[in-house]
Amino acid sequence: MDWKGKDLFELVCKHLVLKETWFFGLQYVANGMDTWLKLDKKVLQQDVPKEDPLKFRFLAKFYPENVSEELFQDITQHLFFLQHRSNETAELLAEKVQIAEDEAKLLAQDAVEARHELQRLELAVLKSKDEMRMMEKKMRESDMITMKLLQESDRRAKEVEMLEQDLQKAREAERITKQRLLELGNICQPSPTKGLTQDTSENDNKIPRQDVDTEYKRLSLEIEKERMDYLEKSKRLENQLNELKLEIQALKQEDRHMTTPRLWNSSQRSKYNLHGSDTYLMQTYKKEQASPYCISPLGTIRSCVDPDLVTYTSPIRMVHTLPSNINGRENQQNTRKVEKCDLDVIYI
Repeated sequence: MDWKGKDLFELVCKHLVLKETWFFGLQYVANGMDTWLKLDKKVLQQDVPKEDPLKFRFLAKFYPENVSEELFQDITQHLFFLQHRSNETAELLAEKVQIAEDEAKLLAQDAVEARHELQRLELAVLKSKDEMRMMEKKMRESDMITMKLLQESDRRAKEVEMLEQDLQKAREAERITKQRLLELGNICQPSPTKGLTQDTSENDNKIPRQDVDTEYKRLSLEIEKERMDYLEKSKRLENQLNELKLEIQALKQEDRHMTTPRLWNSSQRSKYNLHGSDTYLMQTYKKEQASPYCISPLGTIRSCVDPDLVTYTSPIRMVHTLPSNINGRENQQNTRKVEKCDLDVIYI
């Protein structure tokens, strides 16, 4: 085909019955670019796409300044109107496409942020679950420690009771030994008789006295051994009691930290009763001070000569009773209660 661009353009205008042809032209796409068909060259000699059939667009190439004055044919005005509307539609579609792309980018960004937020929430949930498991583990460990401390406290209390029993047994054995020693001392004392009787009985008592001295030494060694055992047990008991007191104080401090509101409420409830009991004790003490009865002094003389022997005396306690009226007479009673050791002589 040896047609020029002018021949093809005139054929299109003739088909459209268009007389104002100088405003229009034919356009094709070459290498992705819009190109106008040249009228003075052949069609195939231009850079038209090698395809069958060839596609051309009939478009307005030039625009008039005043459409109403320069365009006379209705077909020309209609073609300009169609092209103008198609351009606006294309621009609108391009804007919509751009807006859609921007919205797609924003939506993609929001989706990424939502995904990150979801991951952060999942991590927070996992962390909270780990913390809850750790707290439960710590609570179980604290319960186990509390149970162990309670068991240890019960065990120490039983040990204290056993040590107290051992101490009581040691005191009883010491008392029995002292009593036996006192009896042996009474046997060793010389009786006040006449000189002739003493001379005659001296040879007879010589051998028993040697046995008594041996028994006395043996008993002294036993007493010393029991005394050392007693001191060792007392020291061990004192150490265990101190340890038990420290553990009880630690347990009380932990319970005070754990149950502070409950202790506060109980202290508030018992506040009134506490003041009432203090007042009652103070009144009783004042009444006892105002007792008109005198207290006679007590004197003690220790009969044990051996300084190594350790005696355990309990404090003297006195109980005064108020005067009672019997048949119109006032009888004053003054009762004294005295606890003493077996080797002490008390003079009133």
